[in-house]
Formats: sequence, C-alpha cells, structure tokens
Amino acid sequence: METFNLLLAIGLGLAAIISPMAVARINNRHDEKMRLKEFAHVETLKKMEYEHSLSEKRLSFSFQSKMDAFSDLVDAYILYLDSDKDESLFAKLSLAAAKASMYCSLDDAKGNVLGTLYVSHSECDREHVSQLIAHIDSLICALQLELSSEIHTK
Repeated sequence: METFNLLLAIGLGLAAIISPMAVARINNRHDEKMRLKEFAHVETLKKMEYEHSLSEKRLSFSFQSKMDAFSDLVDAYILYLDSDKDESLFAKLSLAAAKASMYCSLDDAKGNVLGTLYVSHSECDREHVSQLIAHIDSLICALQLELSSEIHTK
C-alpha cells in the first residue's frame, strides 16, 4: 500500500507540474489564433476601406469626365446651331457627340448617335445631319438626366 501511496503522490506531483504547463500552452495557442484572426479582420477592414475610397475616386473621375463631355457637347451643339452649318463646327460637334456617347448609359441614345455619325461621315447630306441633330438632342437629354440623378445621389 505504501508503494501505491508513493506512486499516487508522484503521479499527483507530476500532474501538478505538467497541468499548468499544458494549460499555459493551450492558452498561448488560443491567444495566437485569436491575434491572427484579429489581424486578418483588421486587414480586411483596411482593404474594404481602401476599395471604398478607390471606388469613390473612380466615381468622381467618371462623374467629372461625364460632366466635361456633356459640357463640350452642349458648347459644340450651340456653336453649330448658331453658325451657318459650318463643316468644321460640324466636325467638332461630331467629335463631342462621339465622346459624350461613351458616357451615356442609355443604349438607344448612344447607338442612334453613333450610327448616325457613321452614316453622316460617309454621305453628308441634310437628312443625315438633321437626323444627327435630333439624336444629339436625345443624347443631351439622357446625359442631363443621368448627371442630375448622380448629383442627387451624392
């Protein structure tokens, strides 16, 4: 029985020594995993914040580009209508319309202008020019609606 008591005392002594070390090791592993998850979470938040700021910058560049194209189109349109249908002003109007149509999300307005531009460059007659003017009118209206809705959402 003494041997049993001695073995039991040795076992309990070893358990008393090993148990805190095992608990400390388990706690350290858990803390390490939690720190890694926290770092990953912080990195994810930083990445999301960066992507958000990048998308805002893209949107502002896109909005500014759309606004510039719209302004150029309106200026060229007014100059062309005020002139005696000058060919150089028509070329400027065509260029401004093609540029502005890139920023228009309305496919009908964009397609009509680009299609008429293609035809009017190959055969420049009054019918195609008047068609182009009508399509540019609808493009201007579409861009104006898009820009005003973007201003209201900001």
